[in-house]
Amino acid sequence: MSDDSNPVIAVLLIAIIAVVVIVLIPPGMLDPRPDIEDPVADAGPDVTIELGTAYTLDGSGSSDDKAIDQYLWSVEYDPNTFLFHGERATFVFDRTGTFDVVLTVTDTVGNESADIMRVTVIEKA
Repeated sequence: MSDDSNPVIAVLLIAIIAVVVIVLIPPGMLDPRPDIEDPVADAGPDVTIELGTAYTLDGSGSSDDKAIDQYLWSVEYDPNTFLFHGERATFVFDRTGTFDVVLTVTDTVGNESADIMRVTVIEKA
């Protein structure tokens, strides 16, 4: 009975699988400790801007003990609510008033946190 297995091919296959696993799994997922801590959402400070300004919402101050997987912005713009995904989003405020903007961040296991900022839109000077 002959053994047709090639040890070089076996080692190469293991190396390829290891590279695929390392590339496809976010760094926070490789930590063996359970992720029981909620992320911390940071929508930024309240702001006052002029009418017609394209304002960039910035959630880069948000953090997590592992990794943030999702950023969801909700702009309460009566009577509508506008949703945006991503660490940053830009919205044009085309009417005066004070508007709530909610950032919800979700980590890699589904823990969530939210933060509210207020955008006050005034007439152009």
